[in-house]
Amino acid sequence: MTGCSWPRAKATPSDALAQAVRGFSSVAGKKIILLLSSDSLLRGTFDPLELTACMPVNTQWDLLQSAHRRTTLSDYLVREANASNVSLYIINAEGLRAGVWEKDDGVGVRSASEHFVPPTDNSSLYWMATETGGRLLPGNDVAESLKTFDTVSSNFYSLGYRPSHGEDDQYHSIQVRLKKSGDFHLQYRDGYSSLPSREQIVRLLQSPLAPAMQSSSLPLEVTIGSPIEKARKELLVPISATVSTRNLTFVPGAAAPVEVFFSLFDADGRNIVLVHFDREASADDAAFIERHGMKLRKGQWYRLVVAVRDPLTEAVGIVQQAVRF
Repeated sequence: MTGCSWPRAKATPSDALAQAVRGFSSVAGKKIILLLSSDSLLRGTFDPLELTACMPVNTQWDLLQSAHRRTTLSDYLVREANASNVSLYIINAEGLRAGVWEKDDGVGVRSASEHFVPPTDNSSLYWMATETGGRLLPGNDVAESLKTFDTVSSNFYSLGYRPSHGEDDQYHSIQVRLKKSGDFHLQYRDGYSSLPSREQIVRLLQSPLAPAMQSSSLPLEVTIGSPIEKARKELLVPISATVSTRNLTFVPGAAAPVEVFFSLFDADGRNIVLVHFDREASADDAAFIERHGMKLRKGQWYRLVVAVRDPLTEAVGIVQQAVRF
């Protein structure tokens, strides 16, 4: 068994964006997300050392570079988007502004103080859009930017190639050059992650969009049993995932490999637990059953997502259910 859990910190807009791009991780082809944001959204840093075993894709690369290296939040999101082949088109909904002084006053305040609001800095948004193969649409007319997005996102030539390496879990950079200059606008993502399909499923199941984005081709039945009280406010809830063995792939003379995933989201949609198991199903049994106990707090809403994957055919069964005790 392998598993992990996130610290129960408050979700941020950048968390939501990361979850959104992970939701596309199992969808083939190029995907586009239109992000309406502000230039302050991506300020800050991302520290790989603060991660638990749920470390997102390619974070290991950062750790290997230097134990004390801090990458920018935009760099982290670029890699998440490129791992799912998602291009980001970004509109700064706040528009362009000059640097101004603003007064901080209110009811009952004798003397107002002032603070300086810096001019627009779209640099992080620009590079995040450009390095995912998308485009930043600055300006003060959001309606016009939306028209431009509709035009540029639907008129392009898409070129691809098959790399010589296999699925090596590495992040690979891309460089594209034109032999001739002319009236061209070249857009391409900074790189891609060569991830096995299993790892893409893990990324997918860290997103609350997983049940909507992953088609279910394996009939899967999920049963939630009666909770067992472990502490004053904590329950152990038994969960069973059942798949008929006739829907699994058997190699003659061998058991059928099965991968089972249990993913738990809190009421805010944040992934707090993800565990997965490598199992084998026997042809002598009518059904494959995996049982797992999850600790839940009393009175709180959760959303449980259970997935079973046949690694030989890459067929996936996925079920979600709201849970509260």
